[in-house]
Parts: sequence; C-alpha cells; structure tokens
Amino acid sequence: MTMPVDEMTAKVPKQYSILADIKRVCISKDVLAALMTLSAGPLSRHPRMSEEDHQALQLLLTFFRNLVSIPDPPVAAAAAALQNSMQDTLLQALFDESVLD
Repeated sequence: MTMPVDEMTAKVPKQYSILADIKRVCISKDVLAALMTLSAGPLSRHPRMSEEDHQALQLLLTFFRNLVSIPDPPVAAAAAALQNSMQDTLLQALFDESVLD
C-alpha cells in the first residue's frame, strides 16, 4: 500500500496521487489510533514477544516509515505559504498519538 512509486511506468502521477490520498487519510487521529492499537498486544508482551509479534511490529513500523516518506503533492507558492504541509501535519499527528515514542 505504501510502496515507492515505480518511476518507469506511465502512471507515475496517478501513483503519487494515490499515495498522497493514503497519507491524507492516515493523518486522521482515528486512523492513527487504530494503527497504534495494533501495536498494543505485541508491545504488552515485550520482552517475550513471539516471532509473530515481531513481524506485526515490523510491518507497522515499515508502514509508518513509508508513510512519512510519501512526498507532499506540489502546491502553488502562495498556497504553500498559507498552509502547513501534509508532512508537518502528519508528523504532528504521529507525535500527538505517541507513535514517535
């Protein structure tokens, strides 16, 4: 879902658009809270996590890493000066949901 864009295809703009939509949806506190809930079980068993727990956490961390690496869509210079970037909003949401802890 958050794989890097394949620059060798004819649908590069569409791929970036889809990734931006995913990033926009994930900024929602409800989505981040649901994702953090997925980590609660495995983390509650630390340091005696099973291999399945390790894999689940690795997938979740990879998803967050890939989410942060999605570039913001280009905006006009005037509009950019008036609004926070999606990246800034995402990082603030991740901080607010204690994802960065």
